[in-house]
Parts: sequence; C-alpha cells; structure tokens
Amino acid sequence: METAEMRTLQDLLILSAGERPNKVWLREKAGKDIAEKCFGEMLEDCRKVSAYLRRQGDGPIHAGLVGSSSIAYLTCFFGTVIDGNVAVPIDPQLSAEEIADNLNRADVTVLFYDARFQALADGIRETCPQIKSCVCFTPGEGRFSLPELLAKECP
Repeated sequence: METAEMRTLQDLLILSAGERPNKVWLREKAGKDIAEKCFGEMLEDCRKVSAYLRRQGDGPIHAGLVGSSSIAYLTCFFGTVIDGNVAVPIDPQLSAEEIADNLNRADVTVLFYDARFQALADGIRETCPQIKSCVCFTPGEGRFSLPELLAKECP
C-alpha cells in the first residue's frame, strides 16, 4: 500500500505493521519496568478488540473510554475505530452524573476503563443500563479485562 493510498487509521496500522512488524511502536512505564508494543502486535491486538466489539451487537458500536493515554487505552481506541465503530473518549475528571449523561447521550454500549476508575465504572453500570459490557485495561478480581479479551479473541 502506498502512503498516498492511506485513508483511514486501519490503513495506517496495516501499512506500519507490514513495513515494520517487530519495531517498537510504543513504550510506557509499568511499575519499575518498561512495557513495549511492536507495530505487528498493535495491529493484532486492535483486530482482537474489533472482533470483540463485532460480537457485542449489530451496526456500529459506540464504545466509551475512561482513562489516560496508555498502550491499553490506545489499543482499545484504535481497535474501536478501525472497524467503523465509534470511540467516545470520556474525561474522568467530570462528575459521575456528567459522565453518565455523556455516555447515555452517545449511546455507549461498551465501556473500556482504567482500573483507577473502578468505582466510577461500577456506578456507571447502574446509571447507564444500555452498557452491555465493561472491560478494564488491567486484570483484577471480579472484572473482565483487556488481557483476557486479547487472550480469547481471534482477529
């Protein structure tokens, strides 16, 4: 694919993964370690998120994202939009009522969130009945997580 043919984020991910599948795309501090994701891994993980969203309902899915920029956040964001779904970034500094109002107005049915906002996610489930599934960026007791999603899904 020529650079001039790139029209979507999906085109960009495919081109980048094809040209440099093992080159590091992003690094972030994870405790005392540095986590990395290569271009090829990013494309595969985005496709898995996209496959998960396809199973959540017909038509474009509206997915809310609560958290700060991280590898997990970007994986969920790109995984949402590469398949024609709608990503709805939410400012976690808004009040719970404002967040619920935004999610309801945006017809969000799937919520991706950072574990720091677990209490907020629990409250959202009660005030936003249209949300069918919640996926936390990190594993934890009693919650479905992005690592579990990536382990189960096939792109």
